[in-house]
Amino acid sequence: MSLSIESKTELQIQKGIRQAEDELVIWIQVINSRGQIDRNFDSSNGTQGHGYEIVQDLLRNAERRAAQERSDDAVGRLYRALELLAQIRLLKSYGIRTGDVNPQQLPEYLQDEYEKKRSPVKGLIQLSLRSSYELLNQLPNDPIGQFYQESANKIINALEVRNNSLFAHGFQPITSNNYQKVSEVFVNFIQSALTAVIPPKLQLQPPQFPNHLEI
Repeated sequence: MSLSIESKTELQIQKGIRQAEDELVIWIQVINSRGQIDRNFDSSNGTQGHGYEIVQDLLRNAERRAAQERSDDAVGRLYRALELLAQIRLLKSYGIRTGDVNPQQLPEYLQDEYEKKRSPVKGLIQLSLRSSYELLNQLPNDPIGQFYQESANKIINALEVRNNSLFAHGFQPITSNNYQKVSEVFVNFIQSALTAVIPPKLQLQPPQFPNHLEI
């Protein structure tokens, strides 16, 4: 028995509504995810998710910038996504803020090592991107730390593209080819890490916005 045109249209509308509702939930979870890591951000309208939604959202951001041929901006967003992944992992799982590490929150065998990293000027222990991942690797059986150990050389080499650019510490322009190489390393690592720490039923990807709007 075939459906009438009216029935098919109603089913399509219902499907569209469900999809829109699912996408709205994801965006609200992105708000909550940012609020966990950004003390100055109002996330009161957010909804609890797995906590890494802001990382996934930045990957989508990078895709849009690359499609607009803004490779420098795209690489910058990939870098921030990589950095946020470590920051959120340390905060969610261990209560450690990379901008102000409390050595007492670390295993005893790491406390003296990290106390030596305290800045004599700021009086804080602050971790860079690489230092954050190195700490995760030192913590027992952390899956992201283990993934980092396996991928460290590739990640460090890819970081040179960003570090040598005008937007970091150098003068080199970032080309589309540069973006593709960085994206391959960073995105593969991030996706593998997220798959390892997010429960399967929560592994939803934020929808992609259009790259261009025509008015």
